[in-house]
Amino acid sequence: MSKKRYKVAKPIQPSYKAQMAYNKAINSFIDAIERDIAKESKKLNDGIFDIVGSILNKIIYFVDKDSWIEKTIDKFLKTADNYHNKKFKEGLELIGFDEIHSPDVEKLLESFRDKNIALIKSIPKKMHDRVKEKLYDAYKNDKNLLEILEKEFGVSKNRAKLIARDQSAKLNSSLNQIRAIANGSIYYIWNTSKDERVRDEHGKLDGKKFRWSEGSKCCGHPSDDVGCRCLGRAIYKL
Repeated sequence: MSKKRYKVAKPIQPSYKAQMAYNKAINSFIDAIERDIAKESKKLNDGIFDIVGSILNKIIYFVDKDSWIEKTIDKFLKTADNYHNKKFKEGLELIGFDEIHSPDVEKLLESFRDKNIALIKSIPKKMHDRVKEKLYDAYKNDKNLLEILEKEFGVSKNRAKLIARDQSAKLNSSLNQIRAIANGSIYYIWNTSKDERVRDEHGKLDGKKFRWSEGSKCCGHPSDDVGCRCLGRAIYKL
C-alpha cells in the first residue's frame, strides 16, 4: 500500500508590476483633479464662496469618470491575473503536477472590478467632504487655502498607495485560493513576512495549517486584513 505524499507549494507574491501601475494610474487621476483645482485656486480675487463652490464641483466631477476608472481597473486585473496564473502553474510543475486545472475566475475578477470602481470613486468623494469643511473653516479663520488643498492631495495619494497595495494582495490571495482548490488542495500553510511589521495575531499563525473553506478564527485568510502581507502556501496530496 503506497504511502500518501504531501507537498507544499511555494508562496506566490502579488504582482509588483500590477500594483505599481495601479498606484501610478490613481495618482495620475489625483494629479488631474489637482491641476483643475489649481486653476480655480488662482481666482482668489473672486468671492470666496464662488471659489470654494467651484473647487468642490471640480472634485465631485471626477467621481463620474467611469470610462477612465474602468479601463484602469481592467488593466490592473488582467496584469495581476496573468502573472498569478503563470506563477501558479510554474509552482505546480515544480512539485510534480502533470495536469493543471484552470478554474473560471471571471466571477472573482468581476467582484474585484466592482469593488475597485467603488474604491477609486471614494477618493474624490472623501476629498470633497474633507475639503468642503476645511475650506470654509479656512475662510472664517484666515488660513491659507492652497496649503489646505496641498495637504488633502497628500492624504489622497497615501490612500491611493494603500488601495493599490491592499487590493493587489487581496486579489493575489483570492486567485491563489480558487486555483489551489481547483487542483485538489484542501489546506494551506500560513506564511508571514517574518519582520517587525507583522501583526502579533498574524505572527501566532505563521506555519500553522488551515482549511481554504474556513481560514483562521481570528483573521480569516492571508491578506483579508487591510495591509496584510501574509501568504497562503497550498498543500497538495500527490
